[in-house]
Amino acid sequence: MSRKSIKHAIVNAIDETDASLGRYEVQMIKWAQYIEKAIGSKDGYKRIAKAYTVEGSEIEKPEGCVKVLKVLYGNHEDRINSYYQSQERLLVNKTHEVMDGMKIIIGWSEAENYIVSELIWDEYGDKINFLNELKGREITIFYNKIDVDEEGYWIVQESHIKAITDYIIYMFAKKNLWKTLRSDKMIRSTELMNIDKLEAKYAKSIRNARAEDGNETPFEKIQY
Repeated sequence: MSRKSIKHAIVNAIDETDASLGRYEVQMIKWAQYIEKAIGSKDGYKRIAKAYTVEGSEIEKPEGCVKVLKVLYGNHEDRINSYYQSQERLLVNKTHEVMDGMKIIIGWSEAENYIVSELIWDEYGDKINFLNELKGREITIFYNKIDVDEEGYWIVQESHIKAITDYIIYMFAKKNLWKTLRSDKMIRSTELMNIDKLEAKYAKSIRNARAEDGNETPFEKIQY
């Protein structure tokens, strides 16, 4: 499946509405990235491992991190990146020290034995926070990584572009409606109906994008 820069969705949103939207590019990028994460992708992201030594109770997320899948105790970066099987069956090498710091691989072990419980860490913005102090410990972050173009825009599945475009347009319409609610201007019922139509439109576009990815839930598959 072909892929495109998320910038295409931003340009499309401007073309379909008003050129003045171009002044809000930073906000549009945030909305675009938010809905891309919500759409998800079975095959659009690379799955990468990166090792860290924790200096306190939090670490910066790796560059291009869309979603943290697992956190593991120990440094397994090289082995996971070289021999990664699947998110469901994640293997790490089990070593045995024989003498003078010399180590040999004695087999493979299910990563479940090394996984840090999700009860003691969470994602917050660009950081991963740990409820328990892990200072000085080595950990490995296993995550979905997204590619970027030469300008730094995310590169997504082409099938996602329309859904991202529709979501940006919906969010601007919703934002403008909120401004009207705070003013003395009367809100016509047609304006509220238009918001509902835009919401339904982007929701349908998301379902279509997931269907093209083969990523629909069983419930979504019986809706249309």
